[in-house]
Amino acid sequence: MNALVKKLSGVVVVVLFLAGPTVAEPEAFVRNVGVELAQAAQTAKQDTGAGLAAITSVLNQRFSVASLAASALPEAYRDKRDSAYVEAYRDYLARVFVRETLGSGTAQIEPIGNRPGSGLILVGANIKQDGSILRMVEFMLRPEGAGYRIVNMSVEGVLVTAQQQKDFMPHLLSGDMPGLIAFLTGGA
Repeated sequence: MNALVKKLSGVVVVVLFLAGPTVAEPEAFVRNVGVELAQAAQTAKQDTGAGLAAITSVLNQRFSVASLAASALPEAYRDKRDSAYVEAYRDYLARVFVRETLGSGTAQIEPIGNRPGSGLILVGANIKQDGSILRMVEFMLRPEGAGYRIVNMSVEGVLVTAQQQKDFMPHLLSGDMPGLIAFLTGGA
């Protein structure tokens, strides 16, 4: 928020400019999320439980877990989702991140540009490790309040939640939502 202060006829007038996000802000948001995830990954290498808590905190603050959880379900199952599923999905994401982190080195997110979409802002980024590009990711941000929430991601052109739909389908077919929740909570 910017302010302009003027003195008119002995009266101080303050005009506030509620500026919308600038072009660089979505990229800064993604960069900051990358830093937070890297810090959580370092914590996980020292203490897995603390790392899970740190990742969960980043998920809660920066991601729209409810949107991701809904998108990860095939259309026919979306009306069956409830808070137990969303919580199981959040825990699953945190465990997968920690597992992937412990199985590889720490990478950095380097935003390379952004463009507006229909109600979303898409931020392209390179995931780099030791100066080499490992993969390209596109973050889908929804403006929220004074910031953003990540509502989905595409890794090398594949929507994360579309891949999860495929991964979740066998568990849905064999046990419906309770089967999927058991998978999500039982071991990623």
